Amino acid sequence: MTSADLDRLAESRAGLFRRQEAEQLGVSAFELRRLVQARHVRQVIRGVYSTCPEPGLPSARLVELSQAMLVSNVHAAAAGRSALALHGIDLFGVSYERAQGVWTNKSATRSTPSVIIRRPYVMPQVSDVEGWAVEDVAWAVVDVARDAGVVAGVVSADHALRVGSVTRDDLERVITVLHGCSRLGRASRMLELMDARSESVGETRLRLLLRGLGIDVETQFEIAMDGRSGACADFRVVGTRVLIEFDGEVKYQGDDGAKVLVAEKHREDGLRRAGWTVVRVVWADLQRPKVIQARIQAALALAA
Repeated sequence: MTSADLDRLAESRAGLFRRQEAEQLGVSAFELRRLVQARHVRQVIRGVYSTCPEPGLPSARLVELSQAMLVSNVHAAAAGRSALALHGIDLFGVSYERAQGVWTNKSATRSTPSVIIRRPYVMPQVSDVEGWAVEDVAWAVVDVARDAGVVAGVVSADHALRVGSVTRDDLERVITVLHGCSRLGRASRMLELMDARSESVGETRLRLLLRGLGIDVETQFEIAMDGRSGACADFRVVGTRVLIEFDGEVKYQGDDGAKVLVAEKHREDGLRRAGWTVVRVVWADLQRPKVIQARIQAALALAA
């Protein structure tokens, strides 16, 4: 038995296989340890191994943990953050180091440092996502709001709404079905705050931060420049000529980053010539709300 044989065993399951499956193919515990030491395979969770390289991003790590959980527990479905990771929905403020699931056969809750599988109070809707049993998006978004808080829920809800994976009615139905469950008020608050027009995690977080500061903004505000419409700013402070832009900086990376940066500079210069004051916010600023507030207040004074 070689590492190539294990590759073939795991190729249909994202590179994952169980220790018992390897043993059935003649790989002893000693041989498996040797393959791990030689870095031909690696352990993901207890009893589950991977033939693939270590995931680089936290979200990819959560996907792998969630898939390993399902490989190891055939009567489980991915739920909450794990379900959203497998659906490709944005996450924020969740644990990326612990997979989350629900039992589909009324088993008792199982908890380890890397996996938690609960017996659900109400069985959620579950569907097949590329061969994996996964809680439907609406259920998972509500779970994230209940487990990780309002901001986490709004981040995922915004993205799910924007890409058409869920509707407001879908979310309302889940909340109704879960009536009486703990922390459901967080999900209800999420409904009040979500906005499908938000285009990124950073924009959602900034919008919520501005709301908390008492700054009323319009999302994706359309601007006419040179007699033409079509340009949009992330936010406009209502009733003013102050625009707020979230700059995630990712768009400036790669081979075309310099071109994008120049184009963005020209766009901002055009906005200023048209009489707009622009406040630019980056990721680090989100940890300093009072700094953002002071800059916006200064911009409002300048634009008055």
